Amino acid sequence: MTTSALWSVSGTSSKLQIENGGTLNATYAITFSSSTTFQIDDGGTYIHNNNSAIAIFSGTEAFSGNSTVEIRNWVNASTAIPCINGSWGNLKITYNPAAEWNQAGNITSIAGNFIIDNSSGFGFSFTGNAGLTLTINGDLNIISGLLTFSNCGSTTNAFFFNIGGSYIQTGGTFTPNLNTSSTLLINFSGSDKIFSHSAGMLTNDQINWTINSGAAYTLDDNITVASGRNFSLNGSMDCGTKSIGGAGAFTSSSGATLKTANPAGINGSVIVSGIKTFDVGTNYVFNGSSAQVTGTFLPAAVNNFKVDNAAGLTLSNTDLTVNGTLTINNGKFFTLESDKRMTVLGTTIFNSPECLILKSDITRTASFIDHGITGSGTIKIERHLSPNAWHYISSPVSNATAGMFSGDYLMTSDPSTLSGWSGWIVNATTPLEVMRGYACWKPAGNSAFEAFTGNLNTGDQTFVVNNDNGSGTFEGWHLIGNPFSSAIDLSAAIDWGTFENTAYFWNQSDTTPNSYNIEGNYDVYPVFGAWGTHNQYVPATQGFFIHNPSGNTSLTIPASARVHNSTAFLKCARSVTNGLLISVISQINHCIDKISIHFDPNTTQGYDPGYDAYKLWGLSKAPQLFMKIGDLNVTCNSLPFDKKNMMIPLGFKCDLNGQYILMVDSIGTFTSNIAIWLEDLKLMATQDLKLNSSYLFTYDPHDDPMRFILHFDNATFGLTDSKNIPSVQIYSYGNCIYIKSQDGLLQEGKVFVYDLIGKELFYSALSNTSLNKIIPNKKEGYYLVKVITNNGMQFGKVFLK
Repeated sequence: MTTSALWSVSGTSSKLQIENGGTLNATYAITFSSSTTFQIDDGGTYIHNNNSAIAIFSGTEAFSGNSTVEIRNWVNASTAIPCINGSWGNLKITYNPAAEWNQAGNITSIAGNFIIDNSSGFGFSFTGNAGLTLTINGDLNIISGLLTFSNCGSTTNAFFFNIGGSYIQTGGTFTPNLNTSSTLLINFSGSDKIFSHSAGMLTNDQINWTINSGAAYTLDDNITVASGRNFSLNGSMDCGTKSIGGAGAFTSSSGATLKTANPAGINGSVIVSGIKTFDVGTNYVFNGSSAQVTGTFLPAAVNNFKVDNAAGLTLSNTDLTVNGTLTINNGKFFTLESDKRMTVLGTTIFNSPECLILKSDITRTASFIDHGITGSGTIKIERHLSPNAWHYISSPVSNATAGMFSGDYLMTSDPSTLSGWSGWIVNATTPLEVMRGYACWKPAGNSAFEAFTGNLNTGDQTFVVNNDNGSGTFEGWHLIGNPFSSAIDLSAAIDWGTFENTAYFWNQSDTTPNSYNIEGNYDVYPVFGAWGTHNQYVPATQGFFIHNPSGNTSLTIPASARVHNSTAFLKCARSVTNGLLISVISQINHCIDKISIHFDPNTTQGYDPGYDAYKLWGLSKAPQLFMKIGDLNVTCNSLPFDKKNMMIPLGFKCDLNGQYILMVDSIGTFTSNIAIWLEDLKLMATQDLKLNSSYLFTYDPHDDPMRFILHFDNATFGLTDSKNIPSVQIYSYGNCIYIKSQDGLLQEGKVFVYDLIGKELFYSALSNTSLNKIIPNKKEGYYLVKVITNNGMQFGKVFLK
């Protein structure tokens, strides 16, 4: 209906009502008395299309939320729209003022949409110079015209703009036009709404943006945060392939959700150059349609994490902890490259086959730790195997079979056989037992990668010895393996049963330039001693030997033993004192072997399981270092430092003539009062290892294998006053007498050997070195030794044998 004349409505309980579907176009003025109600129902529309009067707003307004008032014409630009009772429904401005149209703060609440669509170059301003809180429960739709908040007075005020719907700008200009020290805070509170700025001008230099808690918005266009301003995400923002940019800052809070379909992930969605702050409680959803990375802006710890990308998502961070739930939706997949580590403290939900992929390279495999898995999906864990080499491996999934090693050679340990090994496993359907280790030979013609696919092992895992421990050389030796998709820490609370608390790792030579070199040795970690030739970490899918002295038993590795670890050798071992690691490197084929010595008051001179470790011989052309505990050959020797001079024979053998280098590590774990010397019995030479920690020697396979002696001398042993330290030490080993300078200086002088009744049996001059070795060639027994130097005379009692 369109008015054709002036209307006047008055009287008690009088009402003008526009019902659903009705439209009143007031081309003539309509006047109301103060007792008249102006009611517009949902779906009803009133069009103010005259400049005669505004008395229609003089009564009582009752505008439903989905009613509409359109201002097409008005009295003049100096007359504000009056305050009404309650909220406007939808308010549409199509009036073209001839000057700035200031509403003087009269409009504060719009229950529906606010639409501005006029061609005027003069602004529609909500207030003068005072602060304002404006709430629009619906959309803000700027089609054309100029929308401002203030006339930019000289007073600093607070301005709040609450939008419950979408922000849609297809033209026109929106500029706050505030005092330079004032700020407009735009709060978005709607659900399933959008931010769209396809055309027109948006001046953002005075705007702080906030997505309220519980709100959910999608970026249809980029949004810009000005310098010194902030974008606060407390609800959900789906950036799609658009971005939040500008020179300002970005902050996400606990409970917020950031969704991105950008191929660059968070780095493509949050591109502000100011400070970016992501709360640990923020949730993330990656829902791209093309291959996507998480982006390095993704923090190291998040709340919930969802993968919804069929083209695949790849983790950019080195480490990621999900404190809540990891969800990989059906048909989507997530990849961790070989150097990545991920922990999920909540539930992991797999919804499709091979939806989580852990990659591998020549040095490492991606690491994943769960705390419970649901869903029908599976994991895929790659394992890089170098060609022409042996690898000890184990399955991190519960349903793997031997068929995954098609083209390789596979067997496992069997202590009941003469060789200690089973026969070749040739049936492709043979299950790979969880926690059992397997030896795999990888031919050069076969792919360097294998992949375990299936249900991830989760929770505590147990290996049961339910077969004969065997007899003879390999009695009690079992090849087991890490059953998890991460490293495990052998120093954790593992239930070893009756197994010795020591792990033996095959170490194929990885320094040889010749890929066909198949030499190698065993590295060892003794749990109690905590000082061996291997650290306490077992990589994912890694097999290793353990020894069971007798009887059936079991070994349980708890899920709590899982750790992420990719550090270099011994860098993360537990801190020790008085521990020595000695390596030998072949100059012929670059193979390596290692031994460790640890002085520990909790041990004995004998073999202590869990502290000491047997010598497992490597291949014949690899160098072999070993020590002796009685008749046992050992790799790790833990013993008490129970006398002033400790001497440890060091054996070496190899099938190849050539040069070798002994290298001593961890000298710094010894205090300054302990001297460490290497004696080469073949060359009758000594070397102070604290001054020079490497020793080059030439070896012949016919050499006596017990070629070296390590000397550990504690100058203050048994003394309470360091001032009483004698100038030289006198001690013996075997049939030799040693005279060592305590201060490391060269010694000139004489040495005399007497029997116990004082008869002189031997005399020699000292050889002007800091360590002299005398061989008097006397029968077994006790002897007195007198040493005369410039510092005076000293006596000692020794035993020769």
